[in-house]
Order: sequence, then C-alpha cells, then structure tokens
Amino acid sequence: MNPMAAIAGYRLFRRDGRGKRGRGVAHYIKKWIDCEELYLKNSHEPVKSLWLRIRDQRNKGNLVVGVYYRLPDQGEPTD
Repeated sequence: MNPMAAIAGYRLFRRDGRGKRGRGVAHYIKKWIDCEELYLKNSHEPVKSLWLRIRDQRNKGNLVVGVYYRLPDQGEPTD
C-alpha cells in the first residue's frame, strides 16, 4: 500500500485497476467500526466495485455500502 494513501485512525479497503494507474475504488472506515468486505459472485469486470458490510453495535441490523467506477466511454449495457 502506498504510504501516501494511509490515514491515521482509518482502515483502507481498496480494489485497484489491473496494470493501470488509477481506475480503482476505495473506502476508508474508522478502525473501531466492525466491518467486512463483501465479494460479489456476479461482479462485472468492466466495472470496479467494492462493497462493505458494517455491523451495528446494538445488533439491530447491518449497513451495506458500496462504491463503483466505470469508464466514461462504456455504454448502457455496462450500467
């Protein structure tokens, strides 16, 4: 991991573009938050995505958050 990407008190989850500079996605989550990375079975290669499940400390439920990136020149079928 690039030391420039580190932020004190946070965990970094990231998915980089293969063999390319940029074109990746990332989440910064405070270290005290209980969370795990989710892996999608039907993930489409043209779209980079990263999903996390954040657990509620009071066991009332979970929150799933995600971020994705697709190239601007990709058409509607990718959406």
